[in-house]
Amino acid sequence: MEQILDIVKSKKVDFVEIWFCDILGFLKSQVVTLSELERAAEDGIGVDGSSLQGVMPVKASDMVARLDPVTFTMIPWRKDYKVGRVMADLYHPN
Repeated sequence: MEQILDIVKSKKVDFVEIWFCDILGFLKSQVVTLSELERAAEDGIGVDGSSLQGVMPVKASDMVARLDPVTFTMIPWRKDYKVGRVMADLYHPN
């Protein structure tokens, strides 16, 4: 994860998209800044599981997206901003 943070800092990346899939395989994402990425690298990032089809009912909706650092790459088609992408796995908070 330290390598990713170094790349993001050295290339002056504006945003990093955290990608994950719902139970039906539809891609979902959450966008974070560098400071949020540093926190997400350690603790994961909160996701509302009730907004993902087939994942969790509303009363048990808190989920944590844990980053998979091997999947980090830059998104080449963005010209207006420098954007990276990393995949994440969803877990229950406990």
